Amino acid sequence: MTHPDQSEQQLRRALRTMNDLKPPTDELFVQRAVIRGRARTNRRRNGLLAVAAALVVVAGGGGAWLLQGGLPGAQTASPASAPEVMGDQGSQSGDGSAAGGSAGREQPTPSNGPDNVPVPPSQVGSDWFVGPLTAQRTAVERLAPELTTRWGAVFSGAYATDPTNTSIVVALTRPDDTLEDRIRSAMPDPEDVEFARSEHSYADKAALVQRIRADSPALAREGIAISTVTQDPRADRVAVAASGSDVGARLQERYGADWVTVTLLPKGPNDTFSTPPPR
Repeated sequence: MTHPDQSEQQLRRALRTMNDLKPPTDELFVQRAVIRGRARTNRRRNGLLAVAAALVVVAGGGGAWLLQGGLPGAQTASPASAPEVMGDQGSQSGDGSAAGGSAGREQPTPSNGPDNVPVPPSQVGSDWFVGPLTAQRTAVERLAPELTTRWGAVFSGAYATDPTNTSIVVALTRPDDTLEDRIRSAMPDPEDVEFARSEHSYADKAALVQRIRADSPALAREGIAISTVTQDPRADRVAVAASGSDVGARLQERYGADWVTVTLLPKGPNDTFSTPPPR
């Protein structure tokens, strides 16, 4: 009687083990398939959430970069110019001057005069001079809002003594060292300005200008048609251009001969009251 060798015995044991295994039932197969499907769905959902989170970060933290320099074809700042770009953006956001579509563009700033005084937004003082726009004329016109408000009771007017507007006279009702130093410091050269004395202040003449304009309807009923009312700094008077019978004497009698100078205009068929904006 022959005995099987060791390898044959191992093979027989393996075959018996496999015969003892039972194939999976349908319910077990379905259960395992469901578990695998749920795991695959969870992995896909987690991936989508990660992508969405990344998009939120890009939109929140990097959106500004995409709008300013990250889009294809847009001009981007080099590393050397990046601090300049950041400085411009900081200055715009700090003063609030840029808004809406203009936030990324350079905003115009008012030019300054010799003493760094901003250009006045109004046209106060623009009628004091006739001729070239010199540095001396510009310096006085830039000071006009300050002269006519803060110093309105002392300041009377300003004008040029030469046609080139390089020699300026500032008329004051009384000496004031602080005001005179303020004006000299604004000039290109302190010698470009000299000071004269006047009787009437700018504030008093401005009040008379408003009074005559307010009286114009009543004057029109009396046969006086007012055309213009302005200050004349050289003559230290209020200059009135009007038409009517004996208009000069009547206006000077009403407002004072030492306050008003009158230019007679020819009477037109449809005379109506008209004055320029206050100056």
